[in-house]
Amino acid sequence: MIVENELVVFLQGIALLAFFLGGGTRIKQLMKWRVFLLAYGLLSAGWMFTVVEGFVFYTVCNFLEHVFYTAGSLTLAFWCWSVFQKEGENVT
Repeated sequence: MIVENELVVFLQGIALLAFFLGGGTRIKQLMKWRVFLLAYGLLSAGWMFTVVEGFVFYTVCNFLEHVFYTAGSLTLAFWCWSVFQKEGENVT
């Protein structure tokens, strides 16, 4: 069963990912842009599994959805921490 809002989020996410990859010169101006794109790719995979779970392997896809959401969120949190950490700041 397709839930329309999940499909819309997935399609918007894929369109934005294509924009990021196609307009690579702008995204590469971000600090640690590879980590940012990794986080976005992981979240996009989570959105994909959200849609796929409506068709096949609900339990497996639901598990993978949450694994990718968690990995993407942790990667994005790491990106934020690493970009906004002050130079020479003690992290302990």
